[in-house]
Amino acid sequence: MKKQMQNIFEKATQALEGTKDSKTKLKIVEQWSDIILQQIYLLDDELWKKEFEESIYRFLIEAFSFDFLKMPSYCALCGLYLHQICLTLQKKWEKIFDYRLKKDNIVLRIFKKTFTLKLTPFNRFFVRHFLHFKNDIDLVYLWCDNNDAKWRQKRLKALKKFCPNASAYASNQCRFVDNDELRRSLRSARIYAPWIHKIYIITDGQIPKWLKTSNKKIKVIDHKDIIAKEYLPTFNANVIESSIHHIKGLSEYFLFSNDDTFFGQPVKKDFFFSADGKPYARLHKMPSIFKIVESTYLKLIVYMSYLHKKHGGKTYLLNPHHNIDAYTKSIFEDMEKTFADKLKKWRKNHFRTDHDFHRVVVYYQALDHKNAILKPISSQVYKSIDSMVLRLERKDIYQNLKTYRPKLFCINDNENATDKDRKNIRKLYQKLFPHKSSFEK
Repeated sequence: MKKQMQNIFEKATQALEGTKDSKTKLKIVEQWSDIILQQIYLLDDELWKKEFEESIYRFLIEAFSFDFLKMPSYCALCGLYLHQICLTLQKKWEKIFDYRLKKDNIVLRIFKKTFTLKLTPFNRFFVRHFLHFKNDIDLVYLWCDNNDAKWRQKRLKALKKFCPNASAYASNQCRFVDNDELRRSLRSARIYAPWIHKIYIITDGQIPKWLKTSNKKIKVIDHKDIIAKEYLPTFNANVIESSIHHIKGLSEYFLFSNDDTFFGQPVKKDFFFSADGKPYARLHKMPSIFKIVESTYLKLIVYMSYLHKKHGGKTYLLNPHHNIDAYTKSIFEDMEKTFADKLKKWRKNHFRTDHDFHRVVVYYQALDHKNAILKPISSQVYKSIDSMVLRLERKDIYQNLKTYRPKLFCINDNENATDKDRKNIRKLYQKLFPHKSSFEK
């Protein structure tokens, strides 16, 4: 990796040497900045500090080796590309070049000039890409380990006490079984979204045996830390999701993920949030209400749509894409104010019902208030390069991932999956994400 990165910087610098035409130079900077960013995503957190500071410095100086004051528009574009590299390295750019920046202050002048310009509409496209890197984005997981005998006993006791007639939808083992997805999902996040600020794992008194809890980037959150005692114990993911914004220290901007969802390709922050911090609501159209008869899940979505309309909102027959979603704490807090009375009732459901809370209503309300931006997802998930949902029992999972290369994907355990299917999926996870991450012991 070290030699590969060094070669990239050498080629990038050579491509810029002797180029005086501003348009040509911009294309070169754009091309090589993207390549450098992709490689930085794969680097260990500390490696770049030791090995590549000088190379980045040379690349920037070469990019700015002309009279920038005569070409302010070019400087805005070029500066934002290179600023993005610096911020991806998780340090303020002023400190990256140490004393040399003060000595050869052309870079300092360029960056200052970039942010005092009156940018044209064309240039604002590039500004959007810069703005995302100013905000921390956290990642929140739900996780439980069905192999834990103590936890299983606790669940059976609650089932008899609170919900003796629970439906298969609410109590099936596929809701709780651990196929070692979380470890693989964390590996995918480390590879393809290394800019994630902090990771929170919400559990019920459990800690994955393999988790490196000394890693300051990761924190385990117990149910009692975010849910009132009167609603515990809960084995209802909807109840837990209604309280994720109560996590102490959670960033205003965060992603929510179940442990069966994964990053499949490098993604940037602007894949999840707009320039002004609005989350993209990835939803897809539902079938007609009249066609929904037996699905508990879809009944719940329709119930949310009904309640939202009852509170003065628009009718949304839009379904979550069952993958990694983007939110802000503010839109969750708005939801809690709107449905305060209902939440008291919903949180008493210790197991899932078709009259629970579902976080889709957070998006419905945010869309109404223009605090989120709708990103429609095709219902034909195999044709979407953004997101893919695959059922665990399918035999062609690897082939579909290889063919469509989705940025996000979910391998969903369900009532039709067998223990043999779960054994096979563990092998596939190892094939997809074989390398141990810094989150593991």
